[in-house]
Amino acid sequence: MKANFVGLMLCIVMALSGCGTSDTNNSRGAVAEVTTNADANAFPVTVMGADGEVTIKKEPKRVVSVFYEDNVIALGGALVGSGTVANDDDGYFDYLADKMQGVQQIGTYPYNIEKIIALQPDLVIMAGKVFDEEQYKKLSTISPVIQIDFQTMTWEEVHLLIGKALGKEAAARAYIEEYKTKEAALKAELQKTMAGKEVAYITPDGKEKFSLWGRTDKGDVGPILYDRFGLTAAPGVPDTYESISLEGLVKIDPEVLLISKSYFPEDFKNMATWKNLRAVKNNQVYELDKDFRIKAYYPLGMMDNLNQVEQLLAP
Repeated sequence: MKANFVGLMLCIVMALSGCGTSDTNNSRGAVAEVTTNADANAFPVTVMGADGEVTIKKEPKRVVSVFYEDNVIALGGALVGSGTVANDDDGYFDYLADKMQGVQQIGTYPYNIEKIIALQPDLVIMAGKVFDEEQYKKLSTISPVIQIDFQTMTWEEVHLLIGKALGKEAAARAYIEEYKTKEAALKAELQKTMAGKEVAYITPDGKEKFSLWGRTDKGDVGPILYDRFGLTAAPGVPDTYESISLEGLVKIDPEVLLISKSYFPEDFKNMATWKNLRAVKNNQVYELDKDFRIKAYYPLGMMDNLNQVEQLLAP
């Protein structure tokens, strides 16, 4: 599963930004509105990235981020540059598109180092080791660069790391606590509305092929659905991601089927095999938005996912 998502992120990289813009220097790009101040005496601060320790000497005022824009904006950070999502017309995931006005796109992988430098960032945050050694050194001469190994961290761990880098660790902790309170309430409700119901979550991979998302992939959607939200995985749902056929889905035959609606080919609905699934016959197919799985990596995204599951499964 992780290899699948790494490939996705190297080809289409997420972007999001703040609640407004302030034009400080048009040649360098606009800065997303800063909505919270850094903690007093937070700097200098040292954080551990995928390439080792990174020290940020002063509060970042011009942040370029690829994959972690959600975190920066959730913390009220000053975002000036972002990676783009190639499969959306406007360059951004739908749930974040309205928050990206004024933030400059730096393209998709491989990232244009010169575009990043032109934005004059004082902090660059990236997912994984997306730069080669020469690029990393070049970028590091103008700004601290944090490359985060998202495959080994939960969204909370990443949010705390970025919060610390921005001098807003207290705000990061407060957001996580707020989320956990809401999550606990949702889990209690789902224990009533979904008690004993066997669930599977899939995304279609073309005609008669599906991605079946596993129970235990750290940081991904499976542990969130089956552990944190307390849903019961149907027998046959694997620990980690698998690609299965329609016939394979029939063998699992979950009582409740969660599916990303925008990836759902209409011709599935006319197949006799599909119509014979328990979930289909009993009207227990729930369509989640197309970014649902991707949002499992982000604080704003997870809050949105929680609200969506609540509306569908615990109304």
